Amino acid sequence: MNITKENVEGLAATLKIELEPADYQEKYESQLKDYQHKAKVPGFRPGKVPAGMLKKMYGKSVLYEVLMHECNDALINYMREGNEDLITTPTVNEEKNKQIDLDDPSTFNFYFDIAIAPTINTEIDDSMKVDYYKVEVPDSSVEKYLLDARSRFGKYEDADLIEEKDMIAGTFDELDENGIVKESGIKKDIFIYMEQIKDEECKQKLLSRKVLDVLEMDPKKLARSEYELAYFLGLKTEELPEPLPKFNLTINRITRSKPAELNEELIQKIYPKSSISTMEELKEMLRTDLEAELMKDSDRKFYNDVAKVFETKNDFNIPDKVIQSFLKDNADEKDGALEKMEEDMEHAKRQFKWQLIENKIAKENNLYVRDDEVKDFIKSHFRQQVMSDDELANELAEVRDSEHDHNHEHDHDQDEQKHDHDHENKAVGNPNLKEDYLDNIASYYMKDEKQVKDIRYS
Repeated sequence: MNITKENVEGLAATLKIELEPADYQEKYESQLKDYQHKAKVPGFRPGKVPAGMLKKMYGKSVLYEVLMHECNDALINYMREGNEDLITTPTVNEEKNKQIDLDDPSTFNFYFDIAIAPTINTEIDDSMKVDYYKVEVPDSSVEKYLLDARSRFGKYEDADLIEEKDMIAGTFDELDENGIVKESGIKKDIFIYMEQIKDEECKQKLLSRKVLDVLEMDPKKLARSEYELAYFLGLKTEELPEPLPKFNLTINRITRSKPAELNEELIQKIYPKSSISTMEELKEMLRTDLEAELMKDSDRKFYNDVAKVFETKNDFNIPDKVIQSFLKDNADEKDGALEKMEEDMEHAKRQFKWQLIENKIAKENNLYVRDDEVKDFIKSHFRQQVMSDDELANELAEVRDSEHDHNHEHDHDQDEQKHDHDHENKAVGNPNLKEDYLDNIASYYMKDEKQVKDIRYS
């Protein structure tokens, strides 16, 4: 067996593995004998199939299996011996390997593409200066958040005329060619949020209307998507008629949010079980939380600026085929991520380059995200998310209680559902969230190796 490196192009190269009959013949014959003992061929008793017939039936597939096993062992030994520091797994060079003729067993040459790790400079000197921005939250941002909180925790009341932030309960009725409601046509009760209407003509048509008003309305212009249009009409998207008939919209109810009062009750809703008692204390707490949230943006900018400095310092080029191999190994082909990443090859190159630099910095400084840190991150993520969504908090609390009863009776492990959210400005004292409950959620998501990897390197 002989291994040589050829076609070196920067970080990319090809390994040629030469296998002579002495490298594989004995194992090949042994495998065929093993097949002879196990093969079930009609007309022959087990173990009595003629060797010639067996070789004709299974010879090439057995030979290929043995050859690939030898190649795999050769690649492992090559890397163990420290010949190369590779940055991707060796991949079969399909173009060159097409030339292999299994009908003519002799000396075989197999080719594998490899990506060699570049020399990376991680030294820091005085020329590498990066600004770090400290964020100050203006009073206007605090007031805006407080206004949003008052709206979120406000109460809904009936209104007489439609205004820009109201919610409408109405009914769509299909019309015939004469503009009369069809007796057996589409009829659907719906809810419309005025703030979500994108079509200005539709919005103006609804403003100042009152309960029981009936007006012709195009559901297609009112809907934000084909999915929402289907919801408006009580159909599946594939059932939507073309062209769409005309519809009347009857206003059944107008509901308006009345902002919550600025009092202790509101404080407790924003920060459950807190010791805050005055509006001044509330605003300062909001300011602190908003600063902490905005500082994450500052941290991200600092991180990205540092990455650019190191990328400039390490001016090595990564060939496209190395990136494509990396994407194939790491992207989820099911959701189209591979195709999407290949479309933006330059972005993928920058990501890959920085990952190499970051990995070396982490290795040199013994930086590693421990499992308990990943678990704390997941718990914090869910805690923040639920604190920002009262309905979700109550929903999860009900799920927790029902699953607790179910587990008590049947002793099953509970599964939780993940919801994404990135807002962080609520206290952690929500009674709906207990530490053991968050532990169960985190433990469940720790089972997903890809997700844990994403968290470690995010």
